[in-house]
Amino acid sequence: MPWKTKTILNWEGAKATMHHPLIISDINRRAWQIAHAAGPGYTVKQRHKRVVRYGAEVRAYSYDAKRREQDGEGTLMGAINAGRV
Repeated sequence: MPWKTKTILNWEGAKATMHHPLIISDINRRAWQIAHAAGPGYTVKQRHKRVVRYGAEVRAYSYDAKRREQDGEGTLMGAINAGRV
């Protein structure tokens, strides 16, 4: 007969971990690596007002970068591996 396993998650500890300065700096570092690997015209937008966790996103801010994305070059998809280091 299988045993019942009960898991209790410490939400305060998890929230503190997700908002820790080292985690935030690691997310920012990875986002900037992706933006630099994608080429000129990309920037990082930091989302501080997240309810559960911190986030950052890489965006095309110049006209040329937006056109490259729309033309199907996939510069962001090609640069995603730069953030895995």
